[in-house]
Amino acid sequence: MSPERVADLPLMAFAFGVFALLLVAREAGGWLNRRIARAADDAARETADESFILSGVLGLLGLLVAFTFSMALHRYEARRAIVVAEANAISTAHMRASLLDDPARGQLTSVLHDYAKLRLRYGEVNARGKSAMAGEVAASQAAIAKAAIAGLRPYRTTQMYAPTIASLNEVLDVGVERQALIAARLPPRILGVLLLYAAVSALVLGYVLAGARAQHRFAAALLFALLTLAFTTILDLDRPQSGAIHIDQKPMRDVVAALRD
Repeated sequence: MSPERVADLPLMAFAFGVFALLLVAREAGGWLNRRIARAADDAARETADESFILSGVLGLLGLLVAFTFSMALHRYEARRAIVVAEANAISTAHMRASLLDDPARGQLTSVLHDYAKLRLRYGEVNARGKSAMAGEVAASQAAIAKAAIAGLRPYRTTQMYAPTIASLNEVLDVGVERQALIAARLPPRILGVLLLYAAVSALVLGYVLAGARAQHRFAAALLFALLTLAFTTILDLDRPQSGAIHIDQKPMRDVVAALRD
């Protein structure tokens, strides 16, 4: 299966798949150890060498997981911050448009109110819903631009023109930036390499612990469960509004409520 398809799996299916992959890799490592003949008098020396290698492999795996988690968390924080920025931009543009005279005031405040409600719905739906709304969002942004050109034409020589047009431009710019941030996902190849390295680490673990007591097998399963939880959390952070971790839309809800009042 390609990394792109793995990244789009349901979270529960992804978690079960990762855990099963690690368990199979561990058993494969034990089988490989048993297939390789070793001299009895070299066992103690080789065990020490293998333990050193295992520590290095697991340490590097921890670093890779930490770096990937940091990337996913950074994208999540950027998406959360852009919701606040867009809510502020719409609120500011609406306030400045309210200072104009009719009909420009009525036209601009109306399209901004409709746009705020649309952006709230956009933030609450999953990735498939966002794709379905792309045409509606583009049409609403075009309506804002059209209303701005027509409504602000009489104000070109006044002091109201520059700040009002700047606010409307910011609404459109932040909207495009928000859509780009939502579309920006962790590169699937990074996730694929991380899973491959985790499987190799489980293979080495199984090789080193081949023939170990039952509690070592349980400890390995617990380690795999923790790794699976980490991988699933990374994938969840990278899926806005489609997993257990959502981007809070309260700033946009507050703006919609304020514009309604």
